[in-house]
Amino acid sequence: MLKHGVAMQRKSRKPHKMRFDKKWTPVPVTGCWVWTAGTTAAGYGYFDYEDEIHAHRASYTMHIGPIPAGMHVLHKCDVRQCVNPDHLFLGTQVDNMKDMAAKGRAQRHNSKKTHCPKGHPYSGDNLRIRPDGGRTCRTCMREVMNARRRADPEKARAREREWYWRKKGRPSP
Repeated sequence: MLKHGVAMQRKSRKPHKMRFDKKWTPVPVTGCWVWTAGTTAAGYGYFDYEDEIHAHRASYTMHIGPIPAGMHVLHKCDVRQCVNPDHLFLGTQVDNMKDMAAKGRAQRHNSKKTHCPKGHPYSGDNLRIRPDGGRTCRTCMREVMNARRRADPEKARAREREWYWRKKGRPSP
């Protein structure tokens, strides 16, 4: 630990589990263990444990085991302050977004937009729905593609040949 740029010895502390257990309260109806200590700006419990700052991640590590690199600890109960290990599970960021959408918590502010950032309408022939469900302005997409073609015509032709053969379901010759 650094204090004023000087390495300091950490004071001896109570065991992490003992400190952790004093900072949550059980909710009998839901089974959640609600974090009663400090929270982050996003509303998740805050707990300093082995380089973890989120209390639900610390709870998972203490009760279940280590969290593999790149994995997120997700809530079954959707309560950000919940640290009950029975309510936690591992998943990727994609799993987190799918879980959020399935539970109706996805913020759909982009779906309310009627025009792209450049002012073209998201409607009719100007609207392209991407495979991920997002929307793209065809006019803007066309402008980007034309700029790429002008910048490097040979690379653009190669890319278009690749797309053509991929669409046919065959590798390019």
